[in-house]
Amino acid sequence: MRKARQKRALVGKPWTRFYVTEWREYRGLQQKELAKLAGISESLISQIEARNVNGSPESLEKIAGALGVSLGVLFDVKPHPGGRLVEYWIPEDRFQLIHNMLSSAGAVLITVTE
Repeated sequence: MRKARQKRALVGKPWTRFYVTEWREYRGLQQKELAKLAGISESLISQIEARNVNGSPESLEKIAGALGVSLGVLFDVKPHPGGRLVEYWIPEDRFQLIHNMLSSAGAVLITVTE
């Protein structure tokens, strides 16, 4: 029963925000190249980018892996030329200081986990 509910959620409206096209272009790949790296069809890449289909969690994981990012980054971070995605573990007692310093430099905080 639980799996059926999850599947139904995927066939509804397209995801409101994800950055497959932007990450593909940032990596300098054509749809055909990304499809080969991800092990899925070029047609599916095209349909996902056009937001005609959502793509299954499995296919989105493959795309994210082929692009060298996590699924969370694929959904939350729009790449910008001249930037880099960097992940660090920051000690709790230094977090606010480092966050303020990075924010003032124009960095975007993606995720906070505890």
